[in-house]
Amino acid sequence: MVAKLFFMLAALVSSCHCVINSTSKISTVGQELGQHVKGKELSMEVHNKIYSYTKNAKAFKNFTFEETVTFMNDLYSWEAPPDIRDNFVYSFWGYDFERRPVYYQEVGKQNFRRTVEEGTFPILERHFLQSFVHIVKSVQEADLPDDEIRNGIFIWDMEGFSMRQFSHLPTVAALVGMAKRYGDLPLDLVGNAYLINANYTLYHLGLEAIITLNHWRFMGDHSSSVKKYLIPILAIRETIPVVSTQP
Repeated sequence: MVAKLFFMLAALVSSCHCVINSTSKISTVGQELGQHVKGKELSMEVHNKIYSYTKNAKAFKNFTFEETVTFMNDLYSWEAPPDIRDNFVYSFWGYDFERRPVYYQEVGKQNFRRTVEEGTFPILERHFLQSFVHIVKSVQEADLPDDEIRNGIFIWDMEGFSMRQFSHLPTVAALVGMAKRYGDLPLDLVGNAYLINANYTLYHLGLEAIITLNHWRFMGDHSSSVKKYLIPILAIRETIPVVSTQP
């Protein structure tokens, strides 16, 4: 159950620093998202795109389009506290060769358990939900009149990950609750997901996810393996300008 939950959350959580491992830097132009945009509203094109994902999702299926617009504008302009923003950063890296947005996250260094113990997990959950808005916005910005983009690339860096977080039952319960509320929301957004710097335990925990979500690719901590798979994906940023998900 924990393994399945852990990997299903991949599409929901997106956060990043722009280093692929300790010795090989791939991106120097990654854009940190989630900054305060109070007073700003999303375009109607973005709202239409968001609604195409939310209208059948469990958490939003009873929302009208107008209610969804109001909710997402409020979410987009909301500002998470500095502690959440600084420790659960997410960033947009550009687009792959199929015009899909690329996101990267240092999950292994993020302390979910601490937010549960300190009572700030509900704020973290809202922060992650806000990432959905930024992701869909970047997907919509890649659309062409005759060619719609529906998903993106998600990269999770597991360096530094400790199973201690998932031996804490309240943390597991909080993550299970978030997955039950929003777990179906990002599924259509996942084109491919890459788990990098995964140790032996994580690799084998991921076998269940490989069966469940065939979009996953698993790579160990060898930089040559990381470069082989990720550089062709991210190289598109050299020829297509990065489009910010911020106004």
